[in-house]
Amino acid sequence: MPREDISFKTGDGVTLRGHLYMQSGQQEPDIHRKLPCLVLCHGLSCVKEQVLPQMCEALISQLRIACLVFDYRGFGSSETLPGVPRFEIIPSIQISDIQDAVTYAQSRTDIIDSTMIGLWGYSYGAGHSLYLGAVDRRVKAVISHGPPVDGWTAWHRLVRPDMVSSLEEIFEADRIGRAKGEPAMTVPVVDPEPFASKALPSKESWDFFSSWIGSSSWENKVTVRTLEHIRAYNLPLSHISHIGPTPVFMSLAKSDTNTASDMGLKAYTKLSEPKELLILDATHYSMLEKSELMERQVDFIKKTLCKDF
Repeated sequence: MPREDISFKTGDGVTLRGHLYMQSGQQEPDIHRKLPCLVLCHGLSCVKEQVLPQMCEALISQLRIACLVFDYRGFGSSETLPGVPRFEIIPSIQISDIQDAVTYAQSRTDIIDSTMIGLWGYSYGAGHSLYLGAVDRRVKAVISHGPPVDGWTAWHRLVRPDMVSSLEEIFEADRIGRAKGEPAMTVPVVDPEPFASKALPSKESWDFFSSWIGSSSWENKVTVRTLEHIRAYNLPLSHISHIGPTPVFMSLAKSDTNTASDMGLKAYTKLSEPKELLILDATHYSMLEKSELMERQVDFIKKTLCKDF
């Protein structure tokens, strides 16, 4: 399947890199039939090579659509600002990166219909997509798979109570060290050792990410400050009632230990119409493999972004 390597500048001058996927023959300009575009937003610490190429190919095989994937700043092949550490996740900055990806898609008037751009988000990217569905009206549809919506509750479910105080000490030490000019402290994203500090302590996270260690550009670390932002994350809930009339398709996994479905369900009830919900017998990482999910999201895209094809 044709894939164009792309790069674009963010509003603050950072170069982000990604890929633009489309069916064979669709690279040729057609002023009468430009393509809708789906910007795919990945999960915490993930890079564009993880899962997204297969998702793009599956979607494009069934839809006349372009799919844009990219690495957030500080991850994969994307750059970051001078003096800013790599592997640091600040939700508001990642959200701004997504908006710049949307802007890039709009600029591709040779191929893309700038008025028909949607967001597809998974995990952390699913939460970002819900937020942007409300605050950025360029977004015409939102697909949100396994979104985190309440970081405080999720964090305290995953982190053992007897480890909270030691993590607080690490947060403090990192801030003091940075103030002295020391490098940002990092922790693994996943670690099989139960007492080790890590960003994602669930077993299903280790099972997924460990297979990528050394086999892609993904690296098993994030900054300590990232953990503070994971805990404080509540951006999806801040404007969730304002998303309508932008249509939303949300999917949740019954056995999700990262972004528990009960929190997702509460968020879903706050959405106004039009909205669709799919609850899967799956884990956080197996949900994207379900055929029912693919069928439902393709149907949703046909009714929203691709309704004129």
